Amino acid sequence: AEQLGTWAAVSDENRVAISREDGAEALVALLVTGSDDAKLHAARALRNLANNCEAKEVILKAGGVTTLEPVVRHGKGKVKEAADEALKLLSQEQETQSIQAAGHGRIAEGRARDTIPTGEGTRVAMFSARFDGGPIEQKIRKVFQILCDRKYDILMVAADAGQSFGDLTTKYLGRLHKEQGTMIAVCTKHYGEMTASAYSSHKELKFALDYEQFVTVLPLRVDDAYPPKPPGGPGHAFDKE
Repeated sequence: AEQLGTWAAVSDENRVAISREDGAEALVALLVTGSDDAKLHAARALRNLANNCEAKEVILKAGGVTTLEPVVRHGKGKVKEAADEALKLLSQEQETQSIQAAGHGRIAEGRARDTIPTGEGTRVAMFSARFDGGPIEQKIRKVFQILCDRKYDILMVAADAGQSFGDLTTKYLGRLHKEQGTMIAVCTKHYGEMTASAYSSHKELKFALDYEQFVTVLPLRVDDAYPPKPPGGPGHAFDKE
């Protein structure tokens, strides 16, 4: 580890060569299994390697950040100091990557907004989904906002609706019935599960099917499990059948 650190301090060519020969992975492993002396030299070597972009990416993929963090928290003296310097260099790269990813996401979202035609004059529609705060819900809420921006008459109960959640659901279902709108069923694997709520996706779907001459159901597949297979059976709290 000491020799690798010395070579890594000399030139970018050495840093790249070390990272391409699995040297970075070996140094990360030493932070876990090595003696204090080995950890010191491994951390210093990683610090030197992290001055090269290609080598830095290899260290990140090898779990360098998560391995260095406990050394920084619990290490002592020069070991802690060297690990902290390496971690700061790697964390800067991660932050840059996160900012770039967010920027690309905003550009893609902006392009999506521009390519969707205006929704003026279209029939009212409502997203019906299991609200669990997960990634699919967050994605659908972004789609909802894009459609709103393009002037579609689209409905979706806000995540923070609180006590008015039921009132809004009733109001939106009433509009679908009155204006012969469309219910967009976001078909996660547990969509339509019976719950304690009087305003669950199960109740929304039942309403649409009870008034199928007025409300059109449009299933939106978002999960590998399709059609949805909501849990039920003797052990279920609300759906024994």
